[in-house]
Amino acid sequence: MSDFDCLIVTCEHAGNFVPPRYRNAFASQEEILWTHSGWDAGALETAKLIAEEFDASLHTNTMTRLVIDFNRTLGNPEVFSGVSSGFSDAEKQELIDDWYLPYRRKVEQQLREWIADDLAVLHLSIHSFGSVVNGMRRAADVGLLYDPSCRPEVTFCEEWRAAIENVAPDIPVRLNYPYSGTDDGFTRQLRTVFPQERYAGIELELNSRDFHENEEAWKRLRDTSVAALRNCLHVRRRALQPKN
Repeated sequence: MSDFDCLIVTCEHAGNFVPPRYRNAFASQEEILWTHSGWDAGALETAKLIAEEFDASLHTNTMTRLVIDFNRTLGNPEVFSGVSSGFSDAEKQELIDDWYLPYRRKVEQQLREWIADDLAVLHLSIHSFGSVVNGMRRAADVGLLYDPSCRPEVTFCEEWRAAIENVAPDIPVRLNYPYSGTDDGFTRQLRTVFPQERYAGIELELNSRDFHENEEAWKRLRDTSVAALRNCLHVRRRALQPKN
């Protein structure tokens, strides 16, 4: 059983909200906002469920990634989408200053305070992925993303996968799938700030197929992942700050 002092849960793609100032740019993009390009379907409810289960601190962003992607670092060409890349420099800077940086700095500050107290922190960043890409169905329902060079992350993900397979052998789980845990993202950036002895950043990816097609199957996938987490994770101390 993995052992951490505290848990923080984040959800960078929790919704498809467009701030009023930018809605005209999306006047002909309403449909795409409801696709995986616009948000991670089911990720917010999963993040809330985990936070409630462990009384963990929860940070969520409900702005669509088509305006600005909170899971990309500044400088990555994908931080702005094909729509928002056409915004003026002033508009882009406003999004960075008023939305993007406050979210990321709040998470980082909480981590900094805990780690300064010599606590070991697990950060779970909750996402979902599209079931079909380039016409091919993806071959997993759960993906656990981590840095292979970080032993605490490797150990935790192996334990979580085994716990899911033990509870529900029919649910396919893959490590570092459908993306790599070392791809550009919030957890990768935070690994450059904090030592691996105190910070472990894991991305949970759930296949969003059943969110759209089968509510009962989606609930089973979500609840199984959380139940398995409960079976393999021990948090020695509750979150040190109130839920957000």
